[in-house]
Amino acid sequence: MRSGEDVTAEGVSVVTPSWNNPANVGRFLTAMGTACKTVDAPTEIIVVDDSVPARAVEIRELCDAHDAHYVRGPRAVGAKRNRGARQARYSVLLFVDSDCIATERLVAEHLRSHREADGGIGAVAGPVTVRDGGTDLASQVARRAMHANPPFEWGATHQVLEWAPTANVSVSAEAFHAVGGFDEHPFTVNGGEDVDLGVRLTAAGRPVVGNARARVNHGTEPESIRSLFKKVHRYGRADVFLRTRHAERSEPHWNRTTVAVTAGLAGLAVGRATGCRAIALAAPAVAVALLGSQRLRARPDGTADGLPARLVARVVDASFDVGTFSEALRRGSPRLLLGRFPYYTDEHFRKTPQEEPRRQEGPA
Repeated sequence: MRSGEDVTAEGVSVVTPSWNNPANVGRFLTAMGTACKTVDAPTEIIVVDDSVPARAVEIRELCDAHDAHYVRGPRAVGAKRNRGARQARYSVLLFVDSDCIATERLVAEHLRSHREADGGIGAVAGPVTVRDGGTDLASQVARRAMHANPPFEWGATHQVLEWAPTANVSVSAEAFHAVGGFDEHPFTVNGGEDVDLGVRLTAAGRPVVGNARARVNHGTEPESIRSLFKKVHRYGRADVFLRTRHAERSEPHWNRTTVAVTAGLAGLAVGRATGCRAIALAAPAVAVALLGSQRLRARPDGTADGLPARLVARVVDASFDVGTFSEALRRGSPRLLLGRFPYYTDEHFRKTPQEEPRRQEGPA
């Protein structure tokens, strides 16, 4: 294949990273193959994979069966996408996660948006439909935990965005290579690289626009509570990555973990210095109280899951601050202990007219 940096031909190159899940890749390729057939321009599908050998063989065979290109790639997701982009032949790079199922018009709608903009945009964001998941505790927690839910509907609710999740986003190949693609050195395997790319595209005068009809369906099973903790903790670490790359954008934020640990250590120190055991014993309780001090939120639709779900969701959300705290310590930078990247600003986002009365929460 030719280098994507020399792309001139109009068409769509679909790029997806994969790791150790042939079943997901099989469903992805079947649906994406159907979506590619609705396009009046050349298309290709590139799977960039770093699975263990046995599963890599399965995924390669699936690619062969669906006329997709199999590319061996690195571990980091952003680096995988870059490798696929360098192999791509066409003018639009469509990044879709391998656990997502394309709707029939997905590829055609992404290409239509790029054609109508005639080079005036950097990327197109499409929405991602996520299954509700049911009434079990993990599903209730997933609905309620603010940091566990990426803004998958922004592509449907916004005309202009600064960034969008790369579960479903297409980028002009020319603009992508002009800004250097995805950062290949994030602090986590994945997390934050989609925000970083959107910020750089917007700063270069190549905005991200939404297309409500360019939709995919998220095809995985509901997450476990353990996986929610791990994901939100990773998002917290990614926040440090973003504030390191875009230090001028960092906003003051009282990280509850930083405050709690500081208060706890101070209390212990005072207790030991004064010989007052009560202060020393109370310090951990003070720390816990600070971690849980934020009011339990009602759901946006006015309903409420059970109290256990609300309490667990609060702890899941707190793992974002724990991730930020741990990554800041790992980086040896005290200034990173207190702060937050501004994921949503009125300056860089514009809602579609019917969405103006509603306020979207930024992710983390």
